[in-house]
Amino acid sequence: MAPPNGTKAAQKGDMGPPKTILKKTTTKETATHSTGNQKSRTETFTDEQELDEVETESSLGSQSDPLQELMARIKRDRATRKVAARARIRSVHDARVAKTRTTITAFFDRHDEKLTQARQAHLTRLKELLARKTALEAKMVACVRRLRDGYVAHSKDLQLVLDARIELLTKR
Repeated sequence: MAPPNGTKAAQKGDMGPPKTILKKTTTKETATHSTGNQKSRTETFTDEQELDEVETESSLGSQSDPLQELMARIKRDRATRKVAARARIRSVHDARVAKTRTTITAFFDRHDEKLTQARQAHLTRLKELLARKTALEAKMVACVRRLRDGYVAHSKDLQLVLDARIELLTKR
């Protein structure tokens, strides 16, 4: 709603109707601009809407003059080029994504392989150390057994010596 003519807004033209409608040929947007402080409004169309619009205009243009037919053909060619460019960009993007995925997968596979090798090396070293520990414990048991046997033998010898001394001392 426009304010009455006597107000400031009506004098400045803030709420007035849009004055120009522009169709950008490089994008699929329609912008409506007006003078004053009113902001521009943008509507975005999808590819199908623009292609439908081009087809509609080209069917109407076949009944018109050659200039309109040329414009319709230019629009159709531009739309075709744009679709082809998007397809190329999409294929390049998909290829890059696939390459990145394979690179990341290969990196993690190498990492897992190195990790497995490191674990195997640690397990091998641990087995060697456990075998060495077992061998040392067996040697220690053998040494303790020899010490015990030597202690028992010496204690028997000492007991015999003490018994002989006790006899000698009791006989005197």
